[in-house]
Amino acid sequence: MRRRGGADRWRQAARALAALGVGLLVLGVAIHPSVPSVGYPVRAFANGGGGGGSSGGANVALNVSDTGFDPTSITVDAGTTVHFTITNVGQDNHTFTLATIGNFSFPSGTTPSTLVAFFAHNGSLLNLSVAPGTNASGNVSLPSSDAGVSFEFVSWLPYQFQAGLFGFVHVTYSTTAASYTLETNTTDGLAFVPSELVIPTAASFPISVSVEVVNVGSNEHTFTLDAQGNNTLLTSNYSSYFASHPPLVDVPVAPTSGSVVWANFTITGKGAYEFICAISGHFAHGMFGWLYVGYAPAPPPSPPSTALVDVAFLIGGGAVLALALLLTVVATFIGRFPPAPPKSGHG
Repeated sequence: MRRRGGADRWRQAARALAALGVGLLVLGVAIHPSVPSVGYPVRAFANGGGGGGSSGGANVALNVSDTGFDPTSITVDAGTTVHFTITNVGQDNHTFTLATIGNFSFPSGTTPSTLVAFFAHNGSLLNLSVAPGTNASGNVSLPSSDAGVSFEFVSWLPYQFQAGLFGFVHVTYSTTAASYTLETNTTDGLAFVPSELVIPTAASFPISVSVEVVNVGSNEHTFTLDAQGNNTLLTSNYSSYFASHPPLVDVPVAPTSGSVVWANFTITGKGAYEFICAISGHFAHGMFGWLYVGYAPAPPPSPPSTALVDVAFLIGGGAVLALALLLTVVATFIGRFPPAPPKSGHG
């Protein structure tokens, strides 16, 4: 009986060691480095391409309805004469009135009388009256010195600006500048993918940039780019910030999966430029990204290495399993060979 009890103890020890060995092996495999996990790739630059979307050349056509202009963001080249054609598709009379002061936008609380007084005092680059179902046209000469400047246009008739009838003309450098094409996607998860766009080198400035924005979801978004480099926008005041610092580009992304819009703009120097979705609540939920111009973003810090730890677990687990196997073999043979009979006292 003692021999059988001894074998049981050996077997119990073997089972305990086997369980420990298996546990160590599982833990070692779990933390063993595999293919490193990566996020969405940083999209590098590509020369050429672009165009379309909100960009305008020598001829720009807009529609105006009783609720707004379409498009609301126009990009034209400096040093050109631009021919504007405005078509009224609404039921009310409207105007297309282009401010003379660059990089200025009317506060949202501007009253009708204040708006009229502003244009009476400062004049306008172009002032067209458009009756329902008709169109009107006119020319605006934009000197080379206007490059990088945005001019707001409105319908100044009472309460029309307050109802949303306004937009911006962005004047960029000549298209002879080096051009770069980038791409990002908008998702229903309220994210830009990728959220980092990079132009690591630029021989000289200014440069023309075109970002192709593709909606891979079904929610409405915008691609709104801060005109000031190395500036971090705040979710609490970005609307008021853009009211006094017009974005470099602000294009709507239609709420249709697969819809594409081009954001075209000019960058005048190196820096990190933040872009956001300006739809209410989207920026606050993390829908923003960065355009790095002139340098690449710093890589994220590497996680602590677990190479030594996981190897120790794997080797230790194997050694313990080997010892458990040895104990099992020993327990198997305990009691199989009876001890030799004691010697007799008779010679």
